[in-house]
Amino acid sequence: MKLRSNNTGTFTKQDSVTFDTSLWAATNGTIDWSQYPLQIPYTEADVYHTQLTHTAGTNKDIGWTVRIGKGGHIYYIDIQGLGQVICPNRSFAPWNDDCMTTTVYSADVVNNDAEMRVGNDSFANGYIHGSGMYIKPQMDSLNNKPFYNPILGEKFNSGDKSYTIINWGLVPKPNINRGDVLFYSRYRDIGNGVLEITFYCYNFGSRNYNFAEIPWFAVRSSKFPNMVEGISGTSSFKTNNKTFGSGAISSAGGWGAFTVDPTNMNSISCGLTWGTNTPAMGINFGFVDRGVRDMTLIAPSKSAISMPYGTGIRYRRYVVFGKLENVSDICSKLNQHAFFETIEFPETNSGRMLIYRSTLNGQTVLTTNTNGSPVARTFPIPVKNSLPLMLMKNNDNGNYFLSTDPYAVCGKKPFTNPYPLGHAKYNTYQNRHVYQIYDGKTTWVELLGFVLPLDNSRLSSGFQKLSDVLTNINFIAGEKLSANQLMIYV
Repeated sequence: MKLRSNNTGTFTKQDSVTFDTSLWAATNGTIDWSQYPLQIPYTEADVYHTQLTHTAGTNKDIGWTVRIGKGGHIYYIDIQGLGQVICPNRSFAPWNDDCMTTTVYSADVVNNDAEMRVGNDSFANGYIHGSGMYIKPQMDSLNNKPFYNPILGEKFNSGDKSYTIINWGLVPKPNINRGDVLFYSRYRDIGNGVLEITFYCYNFGSRNYNFAEIPWFAVRSSKFPNMVEGISGTSSFKTNNKTFGSGAISSAGGWGAFTVDPTNMNSISCGLTWGTNTPAMGINFGFVDRGVRDMTLIAPSKSAISMPYGTGIRYRRYVVFGKLENVSDICSKLNQHAFFETIEFPETNSGRMLIYRSTLNGQTVLTTNTNGSPVARTFPIPVKNSLPLMLMKNNDNGNYFLSTDPYAVCGKKPFTNPYPLGHAKYNTYQNRHVYQIYDGKTTWVELLGFVLPLDNSRLSSGFQKLSDVLTNINFIAGEKLSANQLMIYV
């Protein structure tokens, strides 16, 4: 059920802001780049994409500002009367780790053998990160600066007071594993200090994902020196200033909050409602580091899920800003509206999106931008077993092309098989390569919707081979299906 905004205050989007470098030094001091000779220095401008601001409209309301990174994640939260509360971040993970983000994990492809590692980093990682990649030049010299999940689409809706962004999710370290998932993030202002977050992840690859952090939400201990947890989904709560390493808390409370002073109901606080409707959910909770990392965490997670090819997960959370009294009351009222689900969309749930033939820098392409008569239609949502059709650009030669493989023209660094011939794992790691999506060779221009693998029996029912629509349009299959193995609605 969709909650209506109570229309208190205003909700605006700012594409240009002023950065405060003092907020972001990796260790709460100034970064000495001479200590990181393999990295290219970065600033907040490298991550910033847009800013969303709620201006208070009533005496119970509170102003807040969030900044959305290029990866689609929230890396900055400013609360009226308290300031910016997200952690300062570490030098190898600028604005993509200790913030608010989602990850999904597959145990199917993980290999932490010593032969596969550089230090503690494996070339066979199982995570897909909801913000971007770490900086790991020791694994690949090209991975020496921030790189965030490419943006495939976005929309600001002033009437709905929402902002939606679509990103391609990446493995966070140089890897031989692919990241064939899409992340949809919708941030909606529903008034009285409430930011509604709806997240959806779609799997268009061969891996099965079995764990998700929904979401990882880290703030500064120096801003919020105390924590409280809700009791049985009510507005009652108890102080719980536990350390993160001492274990998770029960999900049955439905919500938790960071607060300045748990004994003062007027204390500025920030709550997260995860709801009591999801069974077998764990809640990582506690103080990670009150010192250099300055980090406190609330992170709901769900294990034992099954998200194979063609399916996804969806969840809704509520972040509540304000005085502790209001935060506890609102969090409990929102309890019933938070959810988590595995989901697949049948074709009957989807309309059709018009696709047009156009030119871009003198080249013929397909686009969603209106241009004369449409030539085809795609599914605007990822129906079961569909693949994302993307307009991309090869930056080396300037050529635009279509593909269902976002890795189609990125570099591929040969991976040396660490196992000898005859070893049980030799065949698994023979003829593999590291995907270098951070090499600057690709621009991901636009998501054109979703298409289906070819089913010849359906060609007479409105579908046509994609290859028949692509007259004078370049298509690169990469490691996915070719254009004559896909079909599009016409």
